[in-house]
Amino acid sequence: MLSRISVRCGMIGVIGHNKANFRCGGDLLSISCTTEDGNVRSKVRFGKDVGDVDGVVDVIVYSAGYDELRRIVEEEATASGLHAEFAERSGCHDPDCHDPHCCGHHHER
Repeated sequence: MLSRISVRCGMIGVIGHNKANFRCGGDLLSISCTTEDGNVRSKVRFGKDVGDVDGVVDVIVYSAGYDELRRIVEEEATASGLHAEFAERSGCHDPDCHDPHCCGHHHER
């Protein structure tokens, strides 16, 4: 899933760092991708067959809009048989920023 997300995101922007952590019981799967070819690297792998999982996916893509990124993640999660829930951003308080989902560290808070 993260590989497909990264390939699609690479078509619309520059990938900063796409990563995911999934838990199944006490096991952890930690993966990341920084390239548009979708080459995913594993840090930790599941040690047994996987049942129900909970996880977090963080997608950082420069020059891509929030709505488009959300659509890609949602579509790929669904295609993988997963349900995606999204953390909503309240945006920054910079009067010159018109991105309602901005979380830029250089903007006013």
